[in-house]
Parts: sequence; structure tokens; C-alpha cells
Amino acid sequence: WIGTGLTSFGLLTREFVYSLVGLSSVDAHKDSEFTCFLYDGSHQTQFCLEIFPSEDQDECAGTDWIVLFLQTCLYLAITWASRVLLCQPFAKTFLITDQAHATNRRISKFGAAASDLLLALFSSIFAFLVISPLPWWPNRSEWAVLQTTFTPTLKYFYLLYAARTASDFLSSFFQIQRSDASVYFVHQLVTFFLVIGSAQTGYVRVGCVILLFVDWPEIFLRSAKLFKYSSLHPNDGFHFVADRLFEIFGVTFIVTRNIAFSYVAFCIIVDIPSLPITLLLMKALILLLVALMTFWMILILQIARSEYAGNGLDDLRSDDDDEIADKKYQ
Repeated sequence: WIGTGLTSFGLLTREFVYSLVGLSSVDAHKDSEFTCFLYDGSHQTQFCLEIFPSEDQDECAGTDWIVLFLQTCLYLAITWASRVLLCQPFAKTFLITDQAHATNRRISKFGAAASDLLLALFSSIFAFLVISPLPWWPNRSEWAVLQTTFTPTLKYFYLLYAARTASDFLSSFFQIQRSDASVYFVHQLVTFFLVIGSAQTGYVRVGCVILLFVDWPEIFLRSAKLFKYSSLHPNDGFHFVADRLFEIFGVTFIVTRNIAFSYVAFCIIVDIPSLPITLLLMKALILLLVALMTFWMILILQIARSEYAGNGLDDLRSDDDDEIADKKYQ
């Protein structure tokens, strides 16, 4: 079982990379029992996320948990390697050179924001490359269609997003604590269970629609943080750009995570059945995410109101915090 999962991870990773660069694997079916492709020559596969595989199931049953575990480890390695070995040294050498500002806390926050920016950017690009060519994504009537077979690329990317949420959840225990840590933990866990649950139940299409736009605000927020950490005083160019990027972030957050996400959530509630009980639980989790998005929108509006009142963004920070805001909006 573990060997099959390891081999499946390697071959699915190869299929994913080949797809992104426009190549096709000529031996995709050479080891179909390990890639868990269907045996009809369609180059399609299924999610293998059985929690307790029985002996009468084939050897692919449950192997996607191995794939997911390895993806999470890979994500953790890339996140921390880019943060510690690339982003933090770059900030200390070229940007935050003033000794009064180059504190370990500030450098650490810059590295975290930079690595998060890179991952959010690549996630958005991958989502566009993988999902936008699919013919059904612009049509609401197609979102709630039950689908049980997928291309290896879509399967790998979908699991990769679950791995990202797991990686972010684990990383949060080893970095500067957030003021909204409990809310952030709930968000990551809910997102993880929704991705896995939709894969298990076959309602992946609506999840793909959400993945198309969900990371856009992160790009502007992380960019704003980078400029803020590079600023030496409130009136320099870095600080000005940070404020403008935060404003763009606020607009994109409301458009994507409040308006667009709420619309997709409404479609889920209306178009997808509530039985079996798993689907009812997923609907409850979706509504919880809508509530979390509303909570963060209120915080964004509070920051914006303070800024336009002439108080600046610093009023909503804790005394020792250099961030644009003390909250990271997810």
C-alpha cells in the first residue's frame, strides 16, 4: 500500500509537471496499477481517499493519503527553505539594512510574507493553467454535476491545495503568533476538510471554481506587507506603496471572498443535495467559511475607515507590530 502510494506520488507529480509545460507522458499507462488510472485508455483517474480500505478493494484504495502526506512535506520544505535561505537573507542584505529596523522579528516577518507571496502567486497561476481550460467552469449549471473521474493534473492540483492548507496550519505553530490565531486555525481546518470532502463525494467542480479566484487577494496583501517591512519611516515611498496595495487588497478581498465566494456558497446550498449526511456537513462548513470571510471583511473596513479618517493604518496595530495590520486575512 505504501509502495503503491509512493510510486503514485512520483508518477502523478511527473504528469502534473508535464501538463504545466505542455508535454505529454508517452508511458502514462505503463504502470497503471501504480498511477491508479482507469483501465479504459481514457487517461483518467479517480481520488483514492478511502479512510479504512477493505481487503476486497484494489491496491489503489487509500493511496492518495500517501500522496497528500508527501505533498504536505514538500510544501513545508519549499515554504521554509524559501523563507529562511532566500527571502530573509535577501531582506537583510538589500532592503532592511538600517540596524535600528533590521530586527529579527522584522526580518522574520518579511521572509514569511515573501514566501507566502510566492506560493500564492504560483497557486493562482497553477489554478488558471489547470482549471481555466475546462469547458464547464463558467457555467453554474455544470458546477453541481457529480464527477468521479479526473485528469491526473486536476487530481494532483486539488490534493496539492489540501496539502497547502495542512502545511500552512502546521507552519503557524513555528512562526510569530497571530492576533487572530484561533480564527486562522479554524479557517485552515475547515478548508482542508472541504477540499478532502468534495474529493471523496465527487463534487470537485464547485471546489475548482473557488480555487480559480480564492488566492487573488493574498497576492496584494503579501506584497503590501513586503513594502511595509521595507519602510523606514511613515512618509517614504515604501510606506505609500504599502498603503495603496492594502487598498487594492481590500477591494479584491470583498469582490472575491465576500461577493464571489458567497455566490458560489449559495449555489452549493441550493444545487447540491443535502444527503447523505456528509454533504450536509460540507454545507455547514461552507456557511462557516462565509461567516469567517464576513468577520475579516469587517476588520478590513475598520482599517480602511481609520486610514481615511486620517489616523493611518498604524492605529490598528499592536505597539510592537510592524505589519500593515495585526491580522492576516485568509
